[in-house]
Amino acid sequence: EDLRRILVTRLRGAGFDVVEAADGYGALQRIRAEPFDVVVLDIMMPRLDGYSVLERIREEEPAPAILFLSARGKLEDRVRGLSGGAVDYVTKPFHAAELVARVEAAARRKRELEEARIAMDTDAMTGLANRRRFERSLTAELTRASRYGRPLALVYLDVNGLKEVNDTWGHEAGDAMLHAVSHAIQDACRETDLPCRIGGDEFAIVLPETDREQTEYLRERLCESLANHSFEAGESTLAATASIGVAVFPEDAADENGLRRAADAELYREKKTDRLLRGR
Repeated sequence: EDLRRILVTRLRGAGFDVVEAADGYGALQRIRAEPFDVVVLDIMMPRLDGYSVLERIREEEPAPAILFLSARGKLEDRVRGLSGGAVDYVTKPFHAAELVARVEAAARRKRELEEARIAMDTDAMTGLANRRRFERSLTAELTRASRYGRPLALVYLDVNGLKEVNDTWGHEAGDAMLHAVSHAIQDACRETDLPCRIGGDEFAIVLPETDREQTEYLRERLCESLANHSFEAGESTLAATASIGVAVFPEDAADENGLRRAADAELYREKKTDRLLRGR
C-alpha cells in the first residue's frame, strides 16, 4: 500500500490519471470496466498473480500496455513477463524518475500502436470497422460469451440495390449510398455494439450481451434509421433498404461458424422479399 501511494503521487505529478487496485483481481475488474493506456503490475499479489492478470488482460480489446514492477529480478522471470506480452519489466528497488520515464515511453508506444491498429481495422470508405476487425472481435466476444454464459448476437445486413444505383447514376451515387447506410447503422447501434463493413454492400454488427428480444428492437431501429438517411442519386433523393439476418448465441448456434451460418440463412430468406429503394 505504501509503495502504491508513492507511485500514484509520482505518476499524477507527471500528468497521468491514475487508478489503483489492491490486488490482481481488483486490477482485472477495473481494467474490464474502463479502458487504460498503461498498467503497472506487480507479480506477487494475493488472489491473482501478475502473470495471470497479464494472460487475462490480453483478451481485452484494446489491451493496455503492461509494465511489470517486481522484486523478482531473475532472468527467467523477466523473460516470462516480456514473452507473455509485457512491454517493460522493472525490478525493485527502482528509481522513481526512471519508472515515470518508462511509463511515459509505454504510453507513447500504446498511442502509436493504437493509431496504427485503428488505421488497419477501419474501412476507408465508411469509417466503420473492416472485415479484419469484425472477425477478430466476433471470435473474442464469442469466447467471452461462452465463458461467462452470456448471450451474443450477430447481425448481417446487405444493402439492396447498390449495383442498380451504380449502373443508373454512377459510382459517386453508390458511394453516397454506402455513406448513408453506414451513418444509419451507426445511429441505430448502441455504444457497446460493433458495426462493420465486411464487403462491397455487406455489413455486420457484433452485439455483446444481446438476446433475441433485444435484436428485434435493433431491427426496428435499423429500418427506421435507414429510412431517415437519404442520399442524392442524380436528381433523385433516395433512401436505401437492406436485408437483415440475425442469429443469437447460444439459442441459434453453439459456435462461431454456426452463428455465421444462421445469420446468413436468415439474411438470404429476407433478401428474397425486400424492396430495393425508397424515393422521396
